[in-house]
Amino acid sequence: ALTLVFVYTRRLLDLQTALLAVFFSALSPFFVAHTHLMHLDGLAGSLMVLSLLAFLSYVNRQHMLDLLLSGIAAGFAWLTKTPAFALGPVLVIVTLLLLWINREDGNRGWTTVRSPLLSLLTWAVIGLCTFVLFWPAMWVDPLVTLNYIFSEALGYAGGGHGDPVFFNGTIYSDGRIPARVITFYPLTYLWRSTPIVLFGLVLTVPALWQRWSPLDRRIARDSIFALLLYALLFTLFMTLGGKKFDRYLIPIYPALHLVSAAGWAGLVRWIRSRWLDERPKKPLYVARLLGALIACQFRALQSVFPYPMSYYNPLLGGSRRAPLVMQIGWGEGLDAAGRYLNAKPGSDRLTVASWYRSALAYYFD
Repeated sequence: ALTLVFVYTRRLLDLQTALLAVFFSALSPFFVAHTHLMHLDGLAGSLMVLSLLAFLSYVNRQHMLDLLLSGIAAGFAWLTKTPAFALGPVLVIVTLLLLWINREDGNRGWTTVRSPLLSLLTWAVIGLCTFVLFWPAMWVDPLVTLNYIFSEALGYAGGGHGDPVFFNGTIYSDGRIPARVITFYPLTYLWRSTPIVLFGLVLTVPALWQRWSPLDRRIARDSIFALLLYALLFTLFMTLGGKKFDRYLIPIYPALHLVSAAGWAGLVRWIRSRWLDERPKKPLYVARLLGALIACQFRALQSVFPYPMSYYNPLLGGSRRAPLVMQIGWGEGLDAAGRYLNAKPGSDRLTVASWYRSALAYYFD
């Protein structure tokens, strides 16, 4: 999925932005942590962003293959996790907004779609066909199957966690964090993201304002606006649920990695035009700047290896202050405890008490 995200990012923006974006995702501690667990949020997020980018490419180039891939990615995202169904309304809103933004551009870009409604309907049909084709339960009793997954999803969202939860100094004893706590997901994003990505998001503002390359092209700006709108709408959608956890926001991470990469790419181009044009080895200096950005992201992941889940943004206080704001701990170190216990004589007869016993069970005989 991320390889295809790279392909479409290169097409919609450029090669440098695509490289930065894919490295930001591949080396993001929180994103990596959840994509190499048997968990759903990372995969769903990769597929959702792929679907959005392929749809943007279709609108720009009118290649049916792009629309087909977008619909297939959406179908697989829906099969992966129910909140991915939010992609449908998001795509409708993105389409309408970008059509309005480019209403004065004649027949260029988004306005080349003869019928936006027909394009969206085709996309939805392809996604639904994928959803049905790859889930045999839909062949047998589709209405009962759909009723079951949506009733379960609504029950989970409204019911909260089974145990009390902690956030920002408050314990919610019923396991539900109400929708009025709108700071939950923005704060968890700040804590779980890396400084280099956050700085890139800030740089996107002057990059858009000053039209730094690659945002000097309309399709690139439209893509960034679409990704930002997707991130905002999905965050608002997840805020409505009573059951909240930082990982539920992961689907916006690859989208914001792309936006951040565009901000950094714009700054690098600006630096090149202002100070490097006279240098005989200009490409080498640009490569070093991009390499330094990737190295910073790699350092964030390397600093918590092999437990990427334990990463917290050092700008906010890192792992020392994180327990004052959010629930922490996913059983990090239990693998070492398991190996230690296995080395004891008669370890196969030991009984051990542990929090996250399911995690310890993988490592303890």
